[in-house]
Amino acid sequence: MGPFTQEPKTPLAPSKAATLKFEVPDTVWTALRQEALNRRVTVKYLVLEALAAKGYNVDLAAVPEDGRRLR
Repeated sequence: MGPFTQEPKTPLAPSKAATLKFEVPDTVWTALRQEALNRRVTVKYLVLEALAAKGYNVDLAAVPEDGRRLR
């Protein structure tokens, strides 16, 4: 390959994950959103943090705390 030619990049294998969708009472949703806002994290992060605290194997370092896109 020449000096300006790049080797094709191998895509990283996505980690296996499942989607969990469920309903919660409005009061719980409001409390979660407020806590997420106060801590500047996502509701998803709060739920995974709570599961980790209960002993589930959750790698919080792999979960972005703030889901907003960087500008």
